[in-house]
Amino acid sequence: MAIQQSRRHALPAPSPIFYYAILPLLRLYLFIKYNYRKPKSLPPIPKDAPFVVLGSHASNLDFLFTFVALYPHRMNALVSSYFFDNKALGLLLTSLRCIPRKQFSADPASIRAMLGVIKRNGSVLLYPEGEVNGTGRFYSMPPGIGRMCKLMGASVYAAVNSGSYMTRPKWGCCERKGRVECKVTLVADAAAVRELSARDLDARIQKALYYDDHAWQKQARVPFKRGDRATGLENMLYKCPRCGAEGKMRARGDTLSCAACQNGARMDVYGLLHPVKKGDIIFDNVADWVQFERDALKAETALPDFRMQHKASILLRTGADREGYVPAGGGVMGIDRDFITYEGVRQGKRVSLRFALKDFYKTPFKSGAHMEIPGEDDPKIALVPDNPQLLEKYVLAVEALYALREQQEATKA
Repeated sequence: MAIQQSRRHALPAPSPIFYYAILPLLRLYLFIKYNYRKPKSLPPIPKDAPFVVLGSHASNLDFLFTFVALYPHRMNALVSSYFFDNKALGLLLTSLRCIPRKQFSADPASIRAMLGVIKRNGSVLLYPEGEVNGTGRFYSMPPGIGRMCKLMGASVYAAVNSGSYMTRPKWGCCERKGRVECKVTLVADAAAVRELSARDLDARIQKALYYDDHAWQKQARVPFKRGDRATGLENMLYKCPRCGAEGKMRARGDTLSCAACQNGARMDVYGLLHPVKKGDIIFDNVADWVQFERDALKAETALPDFRMQHKASILLRTGADREGYVPAGGGVMGIDRDFITYEGVRQGKRVSLRFALKDFYKTPFKSGAHMEIPGEDDPKIALVPDNPQLLEKYVLAVEALYALREQQEATKA
């Protein structure tokens, strides 16, 4: 294996003074803000051996809940590198000895860092989904997580949060106060990690990490009260289930409706959806609605001549702050089986850009705002259709095309 890391150069554990000063305060904050309690019971976790924790990722707060759940174990968390761009948050993450990771593209440096932590008998926390997908339900993780865990050779645990999606959905404009719970289970001890095949370990991990906040809500019935709770939902649910129109959904207060056929849904305090009137055709939760959109896209992307394109803007991030994107021109963005494209003006000049889909399997995005191009640096590039609701269609198309390539490769093999 070419990737190596010596114990001498391994990333140290978070400072005990800093860690034990901050985490009790964080625990109190999460209890007050989200009624979050540390799990009453945990599986046996060794104090003198390395281990890996794989977390569910339904909101950006998940790593905080998991840190508290496994306290006092000091873990080096794998965190998306863009969080380090924020000065205050970046300082906190650096102090906690978090490991920066580029999203959805090759990053050998982060793998070396994780191996170094394990070799010094440390512990690593990572999120196999790689992003907050915005649906509140586990959907997929990239192949190779099991192989990575075998490479580290340590016991593997799963930390699954319920309710974290409801507190801060990716598409939502604001936080919602409710309750968050965490469950930690053993996926495989070190001996089993060595014995299992990478494929079998992948299967165990996916089973252990599966979560569905909507199914949890149907049992838990935890209210997450907010008057404008549907605001932003139109940026995830862009396709009407009744008439099939795309980009015509409108959200106001607690309702979502189609401007083309007036099909409507109302979101209750539990985050579940209900028809507004007789004859409305909807799904009772966000995850099923997004799955309907995925299924429609699967049929589209299966066509050999698949291509979609829309008028769009190109954005550039010229500063350190991830939110510091500025408009840099307009043109047409598109996607086909092989490339994301942009044809138009960038900083006053005509450009024709192509980004190969084989270089990444997903793309980071901010719902209703922009879709970043993984691996593109100096400056960072993002795209957004003139109708920002259709951004989600591009994000899902990247997923669908990746799955199609995997299926084709498997058929060849």
